[in-house]
Amino acid sequence: MKNAIAQHVVSIVGQVAAALPPIVVLVFLARDSGLEAAGVFSVVIGVSAAAFSTAFWGLRTAIVVDRFESATPSTYLRARLLALVLAAIVVALVARWLNVDVGLIIGLILFKFCDGLLDLDFARTQVLLTTQRAITAFAWQHGLKLVVLLAGLIIGVAPDLAPMQVAYALSGAIALLLSARTVLPGFVAGAGSAPTVSAIRQVIANAAWFAVAVAICSIVTSAPRFSLKWLYDGETLGVVGVTLSVSTLFGMILHTAWTRHLPRFEDQRSFYSVTARYLVEIALLAIIVAVASWWVLPQLVAALFAYHAPEQIALTQLVLLASVLFFTGMTTCNLYKVTSRPWRESTGYLLALLAAGAAAVAYAPARQIAVLLAVAGLVMLFCGVAAIGVPFRNRTLVTADVSTRA
Repeated sequence: MKNAIAQHVVSIVGQVAAALPPIVVLVFLARDSGLEAAGVFSVVIGVSAAAFSTAFWGLRTAIVVDRFESATPSTYLRARLLALVLAAIVVALVARWLNVDVGLIIGLILFKFCDGLLDLDFARTQVLLTTQRAITAFAWQHGLKLVVLLAGLIIGVAPDLAPMQVAYALSGAIALLLSARTVLPGFVAGAGSAPTVSAIRQVIANAAWFAVAVAICSIVTSAPRFSLKWLYDGETLGVVGVTLSVSTLFGMILHTAWTRHLPRFEDQRSFYSVTARYLVEIALLAIIVAVASWWVLPQLVAALFAYHAPEQIALTQLVLLASVLFFTGMTTCNLYKVTSRPWRESTGYLLALLAAGAAAVAYAPARQIAVLLAVAGLVMLFCGVAAIGVPFRNRTLVTADVSTRA
């Protein structure tokens, strides 16, 4: 029990450290350039989350399922790097269209490259060593990345030194170098000949269902930020934008439950017991986060981003509470990954997106981020819990089924 608690604490620390960099940048930006500028950049952060999450292509799950039986580590690495470059191009184009500072764009992309490498290393460590080692390494690596960012931004706000945007880009370059130095040796050691184009294509095809789920999930997660310009303007846009960025921490915290439980889904006999523990753990985490969202976080977010009006704090409170429901529902949909119907995970996300969109179009009072988050969260929660009734498939069946879809 103690080991499980310790593992969960370390996992949460790692996930929070991974999610904090964009939030930290928004804090500095809001204080340096104002809430509206921070709100606009939060839109770009949402675009980057969708683009890079899609570029991750579900390869972490694919590696855990495949255990490097059908492809070498270097093949997975090449596939990941190719997708990261494409995502970077998309983010850069959107950010320039929104007239975002070049330094902010470069910094954001570099830190996303770090995340892509560390995400892949987590799966490699989990497969070749242990889950505990993977969780611990993940926490240390993202903690170091966060320290580099904080050091750079502190230098950036000091007088007569580099502007904050330049400091962000430089800290991103340093963080990427450190991450590459840590991760790349494990993927190129003993790799032999370079992966062929067909091998990379096979990896991409094998992870297709996982990738579709990740892509749609990232779009659903980022959709609230995409819609900010339509729903709000001025400081209200900034308040909702920074609150949504903070609420992404909830998704990372809840995701730790899936990270811990995924390797435990080994066969039909363990499926229902592991699923029950997984859902109970999600519920407990959601309750803890909801209590914090009601009593603590609204005042803390307002203090960090320098706004004080009671109506703004109340808006933050509502968005945070709705976000808890949203990410709880989203996390339950992970269960479809270990069933014989993995495509239903994507269906759950799509239904949530359609339900929220229909509510916004058909009912004017529903055109508020908190309401739309709650609607989408309830739909995903219903779909996710329904996975209990879907037949399980063990790892051998998963590997065979994914391979036949190439």
